[in-house]
Amino acid sequence: IEYADSAANSGVPVTATTDGSSITVDVSVPSAAVTGAPAAFATLAPINVSISFSEPVVGFGIGDIQVTNGGARNLAGGGANYTADVVPDGNGDLLIRVAAGAAADPAGNVSTAAADVMVMSSLDPDAPVFSTLSISSSNANPGFARAGDSVTISMTATEAITEPSVTIAGGPAVVTGANDTWQATRSLVGTEPEGPVAFSVNSFQAVDDGTPGYESTVTTDDSTVIFDATSPTLDIAGLPAEIDTLDPITVTFMFNEDVTGFEVTDIVVTNGAVGGFIVVDDSTYTAEITPDGGDGGADLVVTVAAGAAIDPAGNGNEEA
Repeated sequence: IEYADSAANSGVPVTATTDGSSITVDVSVPSAAVTGAPAAFATLAPINVSISFSEPVVGFGIGDIQVTNGGARNLAGGGANYTADVVPDGNGDLLIRVAAGAAADPAGNVSTAAADVMVMSSLDPDAPVFSTLSISSSNANPGFARAGDSVTISMTATEAITEPSVTIAGGPAVVTGANDTWQATRSLVGTEPEGPVAFSVNSFQAVDDGTPGYESTVTTDDSTVIFDATSPTLDIAGLPAEIDTLDPITVTFMFNEDVTGFEVTDIVVTNGAVGGFIVVDDSTYTAEITPDGGDGGADLVVTVAAGAAIDPAGNGNEEA
């Protein structure tokens, strides 16, 4: 910046801001590439692929990975590098595509399309596969399960098959059905690993000619069940070690995961009162705790009973 005063005396040219602020002009478009896929597949097991951009991007999601004759699951990563599992459905060659505009850089430049990746099928074309396969739970929230809940695999094959062998969360399931329609159910006992419930459907064949089918370990509709056997914990923060006034104190109630059902009436105050209850988000709440002085200056105590709130699986919180 060049300037002068009213007498035409030139000032010292300015080439930098006084606070270090700057603006970067970015007109470069991020490119994308899909790598790591084999030339062919011979099972229905997930295939891990990498999706790399030429610079860090935002807005990239699992739905931006388009798969013909299969689906994409388990997106992980961030910035410029991601991974995902591509799962064949058994109906032909896999075509993996990331279209233009799947993500954008911080300046808002949208990404170009990645080169399509073809993975040839080496499956037996006569082998039966599942046209639909889904998982659900008897929990009030069917995408979650806890001890005592039943998890069910529902499946429809492309033709009549023999009874499949099914394991759910590492244990054998009870299988019912006939022809091309089957269900498998197992009740969880609480010792299973927490997280997505794993399953396997295997050891079946076509009724008409005995052609064996392929093991399936993923759903066709992206359904999942999360096993959660852990109660939410609660941290009560903001209370001073001592009080010397009767002014309201803002107290924060922070659960370690999202919960429902937590209300102001769940906050028990001894020698005081509670009000001003605010829901910050699904795991964080605040309230105004006002001391009343108590009899003879008794201590102010704030507690929350066990089971005041529940997580998505229905586990009640621990006492705080």
